[in-house]
Amino acid sequence: MRDYLLEQGVWEREVDEVLASFNDDVTEDDIMIVTIFDSAYDLGNNYIDNVVGTLDHHIDAVLDYSKLGEQIANSCEEYLILESGRIIEFEL
Repeated sequence: MRDYLLEQGVWEREVDEVLASFNDDVTEDDIMIVTIFDSAYDLGNNYIDNVVGTLDHHIDAVLDYSKLGEQIANSCEEYLILESGRIIEFEL
């Protein structure tokens, strides 16, 4: 499983943390990664770009992309926030 995670872009120092978030019967299907976001800000920004599109500059000026990304990661089961600040999105 370690090599499979490394091949998908998980850093070596993150592998144990990822594996610890699953039970002992984890399979490759359980840890198939859709994408890895570098930060909560990146997740929030990606969400707005894909779901909403271009925002009016007034809205964009006050939107806290980091808080949005944290909310998404904390409320959706397919995300795992790592100690590094990166966020993994797993395929469900």
